[in-house]
Amino acid sequence: MVKGWHEKALADFNEAIRIDPTFAQAYCDRADLEDDPRESDKALRDYERTIELAPDFQRAYFDRAVHFVRQREYEKAIPDLTHSIQLLPNDLDAYAARGKAYAKLGDHERAVADAKAAIKLKPTTEIYLQRANDLHLLATAYNILGRPQLAARDFHEAVRLAPDDTGTLDAVAWFLATCPEERVRNGAEAVSFAKKACEISRWIDSNYVDTLAAGYAEAGDFEQATKYEQQSLKDPSLGSERRKEREERLHLYQLRKPYRERLDASQ
Repeated sequence: MVKGWHEKALADFNEAIRIDPTFAQAYCDRADLEDDPRESDKALRDYERTIELAPDFQRAYFDRAVHFVRQREYEKAIPDLTHSIQLLPNDLDAYAARGKAYAKLGDHERAVADAKAAIKLKPTTEIYLQRANDLHLLATAYNILGRPQLAARDFHEAVRLAPDDTGTLDAVAWFLATCPEERVRNGAEAVSFAKKACEISRWIDSNYVDTLAAGYAEAGDFEQATKYEQQSLKDPSLGSERRKEREERLHLYQLRKPYRERLDASQ
């Protein structure tokens, strides 16, 4: 994201809220801009204010759920995703995201049910960035269902559509680095995509640095994997669960072992 654009957009939303403090969408839009490691508390307050002002504003529930997923607070994400689905029943993104949350919590019956629902709801938008987001969440659904080749197909199409979107780059890199299926992993690609996400975001988001470390581990460069995992652990905003996960990955890299993430029911 270009720094100047970000600051201008944030100033515009601040002005919109100053003019009309009940403008719910402006709070949600500002929260989306603030949802990075430095501003996550501000983002959460703005999502809460959006929902207070507009209880039926579906995007606020979905975006707040994404915030919780980034923080590894899957139990908090699921109710928001459920409410999002109630408000917009044909949203594949919400089903796929809820499926991932269930998978991370070990509830594979519900994860598979949501993944199956998601793949029935094909992307319909022609807006390239939204379509890319749909595809990367659809790829997550295929991953949950144990169909990594279809997941790889949709992840690559997502990054083709949005080659400079950091969230898409990070999701694809993570999959290529950590998928248990050897035939779809690609350490070199994972490093390339993750490094690009880090550079575009000016190395601010430690999630992308964590992904870069996983990419180097898959590529067999455990010195670089260790270096970047240690760098990711310097993020003062890390919650206890995310810190624990990264410390465990660091230990693996120090043992010269890559990290694998299973989302399907065979884990």
